[in-house]
Amino acid sequence: MKRDVFILSFVRMLTAAGYVISVPFLNIFLYNERGIPMKIVGFYITLAALIGAILRIYSGKLADKFSSIFVMNIGLISRILAFTGFSILVSFESPVYLFFFAFALNSIGFSFYGTASDTYVGEFLPQKERPKAYGIIRIGANIGWAAGPAFGGFLANMSYFLLFLISTFLAIIAFLTNLIFIKDKKVKETQKKNNFPLKDVLKDKNFLIFLSGSFMLFLVVGQLISSVPVFARHKGLDNLHVGYLFSVNGLMVVLFQYLITNLFTRFSNKKGLIAGSLLYFIGYLSFAWAKSFPVFVLGVIIFTIGEIITMPLVTTVTTILAPEEKKGTYMGILGFCQGLGWAIAPFIGGIFIDIFIKNPLFLWLATSSFAIFGILFYLKVKGMDGKG
Repeated sequence: MKRDVFILSFVRMLTAAGYVISVPFLNIFLYNERGIPMKIVGFYITLAALIGAILRIYSGKLADKFSSIFVMNIGLISRILAFTGFSILVSFESPVYLFFFAFALNSIGFSFYGTASDTYVGEFLPQKERPKAYGIIRIGANIGWAAGPAFGGFLANMSYFLLFLISTFLAIIAFLTNLIFIKDKKVKETQKKNNFPLKDVLKDKNFLIFLSGSFMLFLVVGQLISSVPVFARHKGLDNLHVGYLFSVNGLMVVLFQYLITNLFTRFSNKKGLIAGSLLYFIGYLSFAWAKSFPVFVLGVIIFTIGEIITMPLVTTVTTILAPEEKKGTYMGILGFCQGLGWAIAPFIGGIFIDIFIKNPLFLWLATSSFAIFGILFYLKVKGMDGKG
């Protein structure tokens, strides 16, 4: 099964690289080249992201009803269609509303593949091996995120069409790799046939408590792309140094994810989630005293260790709390919760910045406090290690 994990990691790397090579530069194309107001571009991106978050639940139900591999491949095909569409649209004076459909296809593809691949690991790997597996998959994704932007910036200076052509090519390789090398290990007769309503999942109070704690954590996680850059600029960091903060975050995941995840397998999942959430709290709170680049880096290092610990465990615990025939649906609901948290986080962070920008201690105490609320929820969850 380790072979399958590395293949999934490779596919995640390709999909992440394909996205960051092109999509961030699409915003520049639409705004600078086509003169489309950013509020319209931002609206389309947000709406597509919300559609993807909602469809995470549906993709999980599909994985339960059919197979996780079937849903993975649908997601990868959707990404191929999305990047092909972008390639065509940037080559002509296409109406801007047509770009929304490509954004939506990309978001749907991300939701389907992400939910189904996480479900696949939860179905076929023993509980103790899942944190390491999810960690390895995250390494692949972060390699793609780290390597993609520089390559995309180089291509963007040459041709926007070429930019999306490369992304399409990577999406095709990802699909073929998944199709050829990832095989379903379930016997057809024992495959899932249940089509249960979502209200059955919502009756699982223990899972809802866990979900509430994870939602609190996602509200903190989402501040990395919203509040942190704004505050860092307010404190005098230039755009280059703000970019370095993201690089520190991504490189740490690549270099230390497996090592730290392996270390924390010696502890219970609950202890790991509490420790990681506490590091998130300390890392973000440390920005209250940040006045120079090194102090910002220290804060990023602290909460990134928290990220490395918690993110694989959140997925692992979901697979443990889910009944065998409902893992896909539970994973889909977690994905929806994650997407919703990341969508709301910038709004909440923006409110705190408007109110407390001149009082950094209150700003980051309010922002990081969601991690403490997450811990309080996690303390009430039972059976995180498959017991009880």
